[in-house]
Amino acid sequence: MRYKRNILASIAVMLCAMLVVAFCFFPGKIKVTFYPLIKAVGGAMVYDGNEGYGSISCNDFIIEYPEDKRDVAYMVLDSMESDSRQVYDFFSYRPAKPVEIIIYDNADDMRDALHISRNRTVQGAYYMGKITILSPYAWPDAPKTDMEGYFRASSPVVHELTHMVVDEITRGNVPVWLTEGIATYMEYRIMGYDWTADIDVEEPYSIEQLTKDFDKLDEYQAYRQSFLIVKDMVDRYGDEYIVDILNSMGYGKEIGAKLLYK
Repeated sequence: MRYKRNILASIAVMLCAMLVVAFCFFPGKIKVTFYPLIKAVGGAMVYDGNEGYGSISCNDFIIEYPEDKRDVAYMVLDSMESDSRQVYDFFSYRPAKPVEIIIYDNADDMRDALHISRNRTVQGAYYMGKITILSPYAWPDAPKTDMEGYFRASSPVVHELTHMVVDEITRGNVPVWLTEGIATYMEYRIMGYDWTADIDVEEPYSIEQLTKDFDKLDEYQAYRQSFLIVKDMVDRYGDEYIVDILNSMGYGKEIGAKLLYK
């Protein structure tokens, strides 16, 4: 029996070693292979049946919301129904199942669920297969009247839905700067809204810097550059070029600066 256990232990060690070696040489391939499992486990931790939550379900969306924020749920649903088709059409994508959206009425509860710093400003987020939206009543600059118009004009739905589609296509194998650049570009394209427009870029970051150190760079400049790079690629080569890059990533290909431009 001990001999068999030793053999099994040796096999396990060898498999782990092979996996580590494979990850070193083929990180993209390994990531896209195991990412669906990782996402399923992580997504289950975002929402686990919050007490006092109601839900709205339709063919395309499932929205979970605090029971006293039913009006917010319908604001989100209206935004999803009006904008999702344009997002899907750009990427030639259709979801295989209804998109899950969770509404929070407290910013700290939302940050805790997403495992992010409480110092970080957040109105919406995509995480592990689910979209989370902070009730606009909890936004710092929320008005006292015309909440629907206010939410429609600055809704994070397009941005977060784009993150979801990019994540699905690439199976998680996408650098942060690229998914943020694409999401910001889709806001600009669909909503006519570019929140980075007034940001000056004096000393541009390289694509290598954006890829390796996005979270360590100046946040506003990093977002501005990411948007400009994506917009430039679309202007030069068309929508399909972006989609082709994402599809390549979904098969495990690592995309560097040289491959982004023809």
